[in-house]
Amino acid sequence: MQVQIPEISEGTERAAVARVLVSVGDHIDEEEPLLELEADKASFELPSPVSGTVEEIMVNEGDEVEVGQVALTIREGDEEPKASQEEPAAEEEEPPKAERKPRAKEDREDKEDEVEEEKPSTDEAAPDVEEQGPQTVRAAPSTRMLARELGVDLKDVARERQGERITGDDVKDHVRKTRAWSDDSRDATTVEPLSRLRRTAAKRLTQSWQTIPHVTQHELADITKLEAARAAYVERHPDLEKLTLTAILARALVAVLKAFPRFNASYDEKEQQLLINPHVHLGIAVDSDRGLLVPVLRDAHTLSLRELNHRIRKLADAARAGDLEPRQLLGSTFTLSNLGSLGGSFFTPIIQPDEVAILGVARARSGIYASGTNGAEQLLLPLSLSYDHRVIDGADAVRFLVLLVEMLNDPLVMLVDA
Repeated sequence: MQVQIPEISEGTERAAVARVLVSVGDHIDEEEPLLELEADKASFELPSPVSGTVEEIMVNEGDEVEVGQVALTIREGDEEPKASQEEPAAEEEEPPKAERKPRAKEDREDKEDEVEEEKPSTDEAAPDVEEQGPQTVRAAPSTRMLARELGVDLKDVARERQGERITGDDVKDHVRKTRAWSDDSRDATTVEPLSRLRRTAAKRLTQSWQTIPHVTQHELADITKLEAARAAYVERHPDLEKLTLTAILARALVAVLKAFPRFNASYDEKEQQLLINPHVHLGIAVDSDRGLLVPVLRDAHTLSLRELNHRIRKLADAARAGDLEPRQLLGSTFTLSNLGSLGGSFFTPIIQPDEVAILGVARARSGIYASGTNGAEQLLLPLSLSYDHRVIDGADAVRFLVLLVEMLNDPLVMLVDA
């Protein structure tokens, strides 16, 4: 069967081939990754739709591919292809080679999956090889990719595992063991290769910082009443998903973006025009083992607070588990980055490419900020709004934050206006 480049996301029709993960003749299982593709905002793997054998590969690393383009073909079936029964006579007269043992189905991996060390040319030399260690490295393509990103030689891990199948955890354990600081290595320089995802993010954020004139407006919101109401709701409904502050912020942002649609836009520099989006596709920044990911909560303006809470949880869980689909990382119109669980105070978030603003949120802390509180302590939430000064004026940014703060200060205002 033909394996085509799938639809990536709305408005994204092209991608680059970052890596080819299989070779012709490899037996692959269903859902096993075939290619690593890189689109505008993310890198992702193309899984195999069936189990079978790779017959032909039509793309190379570095190629730019389009949606619908045939990338490779697979002959369906569980068994590896049998050797041809009709071989030329000249080949029969060649000197005999060392017999290769057939691999069990669970041991079949792609060509790069088995990195062979030097093998003896005769059977008599085999015992020496066994004493020297394993001959092959067995690991899934995802494990091999992780090893490449971390700069790990899988043969080193194979020697530690004594020929057992290597997992991603084995690679990470090897890194911890071999790169840990010790008394004898305090002056050593540690080299940490950047992952494909990190390189993509670095490229895009550098582009954003260099081309967008960032200005950041800071403000404090008094969420004393809001947090009390949230805690009471959670206590009254222990059977429901725990309502998070991130979901409440998302609901408030939807209302504020309706009042200030210029913040929910993208800037077309070539045509010198602002493209205001009718839908709110909210990017939610998530800290994961692979780095910062920004899955997109599509049509956030159509969702209730409970639906927002549920969808944000699912996106965050999928991001941390590495289960996001490519389209879930593309198409955001405004981004929310909540670092409150990690601590910190104000910060300057970098605007995502194709957007004109981003809201950063830090950890809430007790203090006295607004007058008229009779000296009572308030729970203060630091807000940082970065915006593109080419299309947004400072006065509008202040008005945007003032309205957001008003909604967070009083849950009734949010309920009525949202």
